[in-house]
Amino acid sequence: MPEIIIDKEFKNLLPGLTPEELTGLEAKIRRDGCLDPLVLWKNNLIDGHHRYDICTRLGITFKTTGINLADRNEVCLWILDHAKNRRNLTAFSLVEIELKKKPFIAATAKEKQEREADRMERLGMED
Repeated sequence: MPEIIIDKEFKNLLPGLTPEELTGLEAKIRRDGCLDPLVLWKNNLIDGHHRYDICTRLGITFKTTGINLADRNEVCLWILDHAKNRRNLTAFSLVEIELKKKPFIAATAKEKQEREADRMERLGMED
């Protein structure tokens, strides 16, 4: 198993579970084991922080799977979008998640614009 890296930005991007949710998750993992694989990007844990904490504390084995994403911005967007589909979130929480995506979308757009400007400049130099 690869060494798992806990990146604070990735871990803190979403709000934590409530004490009741955490207790319920731990009870489920004690009963059934860790059924869903933890998701890694370049050995960085990007999905499953609570499961990872519970499993390592209790000595319960877990599986991992990797995901291929271009950069940290794309990882953060994936984390936010993935959480929307997996949690019971209020409408307010969903709006908060969408608002958190704004700086990552802006950074990705800026990078694409810079790459396109570089490409256009190279094409202009070849004329």
